[in-house]
Amino acid sequence: MTTLDPQSRFSPDDRYELASRAESQMRSNHPSHLVTIAALVLLVSVVILALAWRNDAGEHKRLSSKVYQLESIKNELKTLETLRAQASTTQRNAEFDKISDMRSRQESIAASVGLESLAGVLPKTSSNNLSNATKNNYTYTVRDESLENILAWVQASTEQIPGLRVSSIDIKPTNTTWTVQVVMYRYERFE
Repeated sequence: MTTLDPQSRFSPDDRYELASRAESQMRSNHPSHLVTIAALVLLVSVVILALAWRNDAGEHKRLSSKVYQLESIKNELKTLETLRAQASTTQRNAEFDKISDMRSRQESIAASVGLESLAGVLPKTSSNNLSNATKNNYTYTVRDESLENILAWVQASTEQIPGLRVSSIDIKPTNTTWTVQVVMYRYERFE
């Protein structure tokens, strides 16, 4: 066994200095600041990736919504084109055609439901011109013993005359008859 010579032994100061140098050399061989920087860069990149993924998911939802809206608009345009094609090939709707014999039609309908008191009644007429049509108003004041006949005439008129609608009905009973004021209207397109 070998023994150290007491002269070759280091003093405590020399040993401390040697230990300091060894520790310093070890730190320089294992740089912890580079590991810390790498960990911070990794953490920042993970946060940026998470934010980008969340924004991408939101944008994907918005894009999906826009695609759905675009598809529904395309479908509505196809439907509109189909309806326009059908409208151009079919006959015009008689609901808005001009009727020149309104009074005689009303009288024949009244006679068919048993309302004889309409024969001499002239309706008050008025019209409002719109952009491509006219709204014709017909006001009838009818007196009859049977309210059922008057109401049957109103119903039959709206069913048999295309586009005729009832705006108002005012019913007043008297001693022996009913007095009914009926306002009807109909839109007619310009020729």
